[in-house]
Amino acid sequence: MTIQRNSSNINKTFIIGDNIVADEIPVVVGQTILDTIPNNDGDGVIWNYMIKSSIGLRVGTITGVWSISTNSIEYYETSTNDIGNTEMVELTVDILDDNIRLLSVVNSGEWIIRIKRTIL
Repeated sequence: MTIQRNSSNINKTFIIGDNIVADEIPVVVGQTILDTIPNNDGDGVIWNYMIKSSIGLRVGTITGVWSISTNSIEYYETSTNDIGNTEMVELTVDILDDNIRLLSVVNSGEWIIRIKRTIL
């Protein structure tokens, strides 16, 4: 198990094998890289997440699958209904430089995002 503390944008990270649990990633207006996976580490991923602030709360799952040979990715998100309003936070997945990235795009406010990752 690896424990990382006091990084620039993650307060605590626990890595067990290919799985990651990140606690309290603070995000603000703009784009934030929440997680990065080398595309040769697997063929798919499941991210469970929680987004919260003083005005809203949401929990959900993003599942993704990718092809190294075609450099393409497909992903799908399911989530609870909001408690309050979280429409200012969007999560996306992309491929850049042979890495699969989970990104947040925040239009307003300050938010906390927690993620748990399983690579398949």
